[in-house]
Amino acid sequence: MEALPTMPSIEIEGELNAVTASPDRSFFCVAGRSVFRLLHWGTVEPVASKGSASGSSSTGPYRGWKEVANFRGARSSLNATALDCKWHPMAQFHESIASAPTNGAVVLWNVRFKESRFVQRQMIAVMKEHTRTVNRVNWHPTNGYLLFSGSQDATVKLWDTRNHTKSSSTFRCASEVRDVQLNPQQPSRFVTALENGTLQIWDVRNTSAPESSIVGAHQGFVLTIAWHPDLKDRLASGGRDGKIKIWDTSATRRTPTTTIQTLAVGVGRVSWRPGYTSQLASVASLTDFDIHIWDVDSPYVPLGTLGVHSNVVSGIQWHLGGSHLVSCGKDGMLIRHNVETTSKHPYADLPSTALAWSPTGGVAHTFAKIDRTISPAHPYGRRKTRKLGKPRRVVNFAAYQQLSFDHPSVIEFLSTHYKFVGGSVGELCTHNAEVARAIGQDAIAQSWELFKIMETQGSELFSELAMSSRMAGSPSRYRALGTPTSGYMTPAMTGGGLASETEIITGILDDDVIAIMGALPESDDAFLLSAVQ
Repeated sequence: MEALPTMPSIEIEGELNAVTASPDRSFFCVAGRSVFRLLHWGTVEPVASKGSASGSSSTGPYRGWKEVANFRGARSSLNATALDCKWHPMAQFHESIASAPTNGAVVLWNVRFKESRFVQRQMIAVMKEHTRTVNRVNWHPTNGYLLFSGSQDATVKLWDTRNHTKSSSTFRCASEVRDVQLNPQQPSRFVTALENGTLQIWDVRNTSAPESSIVGAHQGFVLTIAWHPDLKDRLASGGRDGKIKIWDTSATRRTPTTTIQTLAVGVGRVSWRPGYTSQLASVASLTDFDIHIWDVDSPYVPLGTLGVHSNVVSGIQWHLGGSHLVSCGKDGMLIRHNVETTSKHPYADLPSTALAWSPTGGVAHTFAKIDRTISPAHPYGRRKTRKLGKPRRVVNFAAYQQLSFDHPSVIEFLSTHYKFVGGSVGELCTHNAEVARAIGQDAIAQSWELFKIMETQGSELFSELAMSSRMAGSPSRYRALGTPTSGYMTPAMTGGGLASETEIITGILDDDVIAIMGALPESDDAFLLSAVQ
């Protein structure tokens, strides 16, 4: 049977703040300040075209989105707006949706289905105890009647949805609450993300104080948190500082096991990928409109990037076991992504080497073996538990240093190609500088050019420099060779006198002194080439 074409996106009028899926992932609810709608993902039969003789549609069926309900209706109050919404995760409560309107209330909705088809929606209750905006709502993972809400009034309230008049418990936090998440492996524990940068871990049975706190978890607001679906002590958090941090909540030391530095101004949402132990998705709260998929065991480069939205992505929901991702954004778009086929793979274009020149002419370089096949489908951590630890790095370092002056091949080349007669001192210095530079001896070439400058200013300056250096008596810094007492040369056989200024050339490389005195090193009548350390 031929696969139906897919239309993965739908534009909805108005900015979207959140998306949530039914337990079977066939229906999705999206919400915003002026939007609250229910959509179905599946086969869509286009409406018949007007004027068609047969009444058939102009195009065939396709896989895509179809709107099935508008919660706002013709005359809607603020209760039909939402900063957040959550569909109940338990199949036996699949008709329950909770929302957080902009007026500080918590609203319960009932959506009725018949034979997997939507029939009716109804507002069940409006529960209002918070004194400020509710930022997040979340259902208890095992008790179908319990609902949590976190607010700007610095409290988390626990509601029993069988009693709509009053909350069951109130947890007073250290700051405004941006997120609240229940631990799926330990349902009695939940964590709060606070605006003062703190994470607080609570026991549902104790409202007096948190079980533990991580003060300064982020610089600025903690905007999002997510418990790992399989590892009870692994927690991810994202903050205004643009960092994603992974925590081992069983450790006594309150430091993250992994830190991912994103390019975003703030991390707005994080969500662990089902079936991939070490992978998660993140979106930004500002500036970055892409969705990034990370492997926490290799945190420096994302495994994949989904770049379709034209404004900030405000909600993400995994679909079909982690192979697809549904996202909504401030651009009013609801999009279903095939993570493997539609994402960009940074590893495919990642440079494997880097170079840096040193001031003295050396070259430092790093190189790494890069698996170009790494992508969101790469089985890093697939249904496999990795021990939390330092990020794995496959990086080698090597430094290239140019051949030293006294290397035999360098001496042979310079001795063969240097000129000391047949032109003016300036011309000879220029020639010898080019010879040195031809074999990578840039520092020696610079020394020749320096002596050319000195020669143009007269031999008097050269003589003064040689005399002052000889009187200083510091062989480790600078020594003008050319005296019988130097020990580094054979006196010139031109009348028994000292070598002329044309024959005395000194090159300086870093803090070492290189004396260049001649022609062929095997000749007794020749000057020697030597390095003074």
